[in-house]
Amino acid sequence: MGSDVLIRTENLVKVFLAKNYGIINRILREKPLFVRAVDDVSIEIPTGKTTALVGESGSGKTTLGRLLVTLEQPTSGRIYFHDIDITKARGRDLRNIRAKLQMVFQDPYSSLNPMMRIKDIIGEPLKNRGVRGKELDEAVAKIMGEVGLDYSSLATRRPSELSGGQRQRVAIARALITNPEFVVLDEPTSALDASTQAQVLNLLVDLQNRHNLTYLLITHNVAVAKYMSDLIMIMYMGKILEIGDTGSVLKEPLHPYTQALIESVPDIGKSELKPPTGEVGSLVNPPKGCRFYPRCPFRMDICREREPPIVEVKNGIKVACWLYVKK
Repeated sequence: MGSDVLIRTENLVKVFLAKNYGIINRILREKPLFVRAVDDVSIEIPTGKTTALVGESGSGKTTLGRLLVTLEQPTSGRIYFHDIDITKARGRDLRNIRAKLQMVFQDPYSSLNPMMRIKDIIGEPLKNRGVRGKELDEAVAKIMGEVGLDYSSLATRRPSELSGGQRQRVAIARALITNPEFVVLDEPTSALDASTQAQVLNLLVDLQNRHNLTYLLITHNVAVAKYMSDLIMIMYMGKILEIGDTGSVLKEPLHPYTQALIESVPDIGKSELKPPTGEVGSLVNPPKGCRFYPRCPFRMDICREREPPIVEVKNGIKVACWLYVKK
């Protein structure tokens, strides 16, 4: 792995039980149903950049993000952080790695303990690592200042006493207080109004430059990905379909699914929006070949039978589509 790559995955798979499977199911000899939320994903995330992970709801974006910060264990495959296989880490080694891998969740209110004071919520990750007293208070005050929160007036309040934008800033402060290298931003502005969204996005960019952070930005909003990210990955039904420089991919999308996503984004001068037609398929029983086959306007017989490999097409852009594979 090159020095410019912070995180790399190899054939990453995460499978969940689709429903509870107990004694009665075994007696009735019912087969358990599994959801392949992340299916054979191999990616590289460069150091100091923002990589956007874009796709419709239910595509596996959040599960992939949780895997990368060790909140979920993969069913199979490997995750490498600084060339260290973190899927094998246990005990103290895992705790030390987790301090460098953080996540900001989609809904700041549900991710914050409503009974705790703001300073305790933000300081909890350091407290769990043995930091106490004046050192802890100073660290909390410092990071609160960096995210635009006044320590003297807000430190002893509860989450319910804060606005949505303030709660999201608390969530960001909590993620950054351990001085991480990699942060997953899971729809960080989707629960905020438009003006607050812009403020939080600008704050995230400022914090990235200040702390040399590497972001994975999970979003279904192509406009947010365009504003913040250097690279973009398009995900659909657990699979990565297109990877490349954000500007190049959004200007000239190659995969039919990426093209459909771009066509659905409102823009000045665009008279008609064309969202992807059809419904997302079942992850319990996915299509045999290409996952996008049932909805693709360019589908061919081979698409139904065989899953396309991901290949580099041009300018570093990689696509998993039979339209670009030499057969």
